[in-house]
Amino acid sequence: MTYKEKKEEFLKLLEPRNLRIILHDLSGRKIAELSHIKSFTSGERSESFKLQDIEPGMYVISVRSNKGEHAVQRVIVI
Repeated sequence: MTYKEKKEEFLKLLEPRNLRIILHDLSGRKIAELSHIKSFTSGERSESFKLQDIEPGMYVISVRSNKGEHAVQRVIVI
C-alpha cells in the first residue's frame, strides 16, 4: 500500500495487549517508533501515524506485543 502523509493501522485484538509499533527500512534498521509501548483493550482498534517526515521508499511496520506476538506489514511512502 502507498502512503504520503498518514498511515492508519487497523488492529483486531482477541485479548488486551501492550503493543509497540516501529517503522523499519528493508535492511531492518529502525527508522521511527510510531507508538511506544501502549495498552490496547480487546476488540478492533485503529492507530494513525504521521509519515510526512519519512523519506519516500519502502518500509516495514512491525507490531510487537508483550506476549511475544509479532506482525509486519510492508508500506510504500511517497
